[in-house]
Amino acid sequence: MALSDDLLSHPHRFSAVRQEVAGLVVELKATAGFLVDEEGTPFATVGHVEFRLPHPLSNLDEGDALLKALVGEGLGDKDEGEGSRYIVERVGKRALLALLLESPLLATEQRAMRRRVRVTAKAIARLL
Repeated sequence: MALSDDLLSHPHRFSAVRQEVAGLVVELKATAGFLVDEEGTPFATVGHVEFRLPHPLSNLDEGDALLKALVGEGLGDKDEGEGSRYIVERVGKRALLALLLESPLLATEQRAMRRRVRVTAKAIARLL
């Protein structure tokens, strides 16, 4: 059973996960936040993000490729110094936590934001 399906069968845990995602979205002033399970299914979405379907199922080892497939756009051109509008963090072995930002991160913001996302990802992992 996929993680998203398993979590849906436990409404209290699902609610707690969504509260963690919602808190992070508000705190970081993100456009949206969501989790992606091991089958490539987005769930626990907070905010607005478009998922263009059908999307290929992807391997979680390549988080950037997974998000490109799900959201349908690139993650910024790292060679030109442009930051990503996404922050992606692994949540346990079966999921990714993704945040969609209004604009790319500035270099000065990256470390603090990523640290905060890691803390929330660990809290969510305990709930799963």
